[in-house]
Amino acid sequence: MNPGVAVRVAVIKELVSLSDGNGKSQDSLDRIIRKNRLNDADRGLATKLLYGSLRYAPGLFELVDAKLSRGIEKTDDRIIWTLVVAEYQLRLLKRTPPHAVVSTAVDAARKLAGNKAAKVVNA
Repeated sequence: MNPGVAVRVAVIKELVSLSDGNGKSQDSLDRIIRKNRLNDADRGLATKLLYGSLRYAPGLFELVDAKLSRGIEKTDDRIIWTLVVAEYQLRLLKRTPPHAVVSTAVDAARKLAGNKAAKVVNA
């Protein structure tokens, strides 16, 4: 798996767990780093994506909800958090080209929830 996709998959899994009320963000970050043996660059990316997505989630949820035909309430949490992470990266982290963010988000959704999820994220 592409290292960028692996980082996002790990972050999204932890975001889903946190949104279910399991644990604390620092514990989640420690788990991501430990399980994935991240280098310094990927560690920094994981930190930005996890904390940034959590910080801006309320506003990003509104954006994501508006883009989902079924809305957030009827959508798998893995898809929602994949879109939140992608929106955060597109809007606030300007270093990655938009096409790369979308491609990585689609690949992460496919890994997390299958081809149907990848199609939703790509749309």
